[in-house]
Amino acid sequence: MRNEGEFGDAACAASAIDWWTAAGVDVLVDEAPRDWLAPSTARVAAPASATLSTPAAAHDKALPTDLAGFQAWLLASPDVPLAGPPALRVGPAGNPAGGLAVVTDMAEPEDRAADQLLSGAVGRLVDRILAALGRDRASAYLLPLVPGRPPNGRIDAASLPRLAEIARTHIALAAPRMVVAFGDAASCALAGDDLSASRGTVHSLDLGSGTVPLVTTFHPRFLLQHPAAKAHAWRDLQPIVDMTR
Repeated sequence: MRNEGEFGDAACAASAIDWWTAAGVDVLVDEAPRDWLAPSTARVAAPASATLSTPAAAHDKALPTDLAGFQAWLLASPDVPLAGPPALRVGPAGNPAGGLAVVTDMAEPEDRAADQLLSGAVGRLVDRILAALGRDRASAYLLPLVPGRPPNGRIDAASLPRLAEIARTHIALAAPRMVVAFGDAASCALAGDDLSASRGTVHSLDLGSGTVPLVTTFHPRFLLQHPAAKAHAWRDLQPIVDMTR
């Protein structure tokens, strides 16, 4: 067996060419001459996050400036990401004058048939949560990021900035004194961070004309699947209990 230093230059070159050929490299130069030492002039594409951080650039029309008009726009406009056709959408529910806004990610599978946001088993748990806060649907305003349900039941990252813009406008028009965000998507949209990082803190939600306190907690959908998390959710909601007293 030869040592590494016993191979001559010709043998090394032949070995390298054999390796390149096996790898599919069959030409060493371009058709046209190239100055390999010239500075690169290639353009660097803008990061995806830069595009997503300015979603309003793709939406020329201003959002409605009154709550009734906004609610109607939410149910009919093609400018609401992931909402689907108007016939399949479910609007906000409850009383905007109640002082508490509850933000969910999207309509539940049963909501369209029930013609009510947060219906079915999820809705029953929401009703119990509201009751524990000394509220009910007549004294809270329930609103979705998406007034429909995406086919895969998920909100993609590309749609979230626009949905966050829409939700903040919606909340500002409802003018609550406090806001609860259910689940990770609502947390990302309103608190600017995922649920694992945003829970346990009272956030200040900037609505342009002022700020309101915001707390985040698990979505009732998650609590139905993981009942042990209900105690953690109740701790998350304690600031709302204190503000309600």
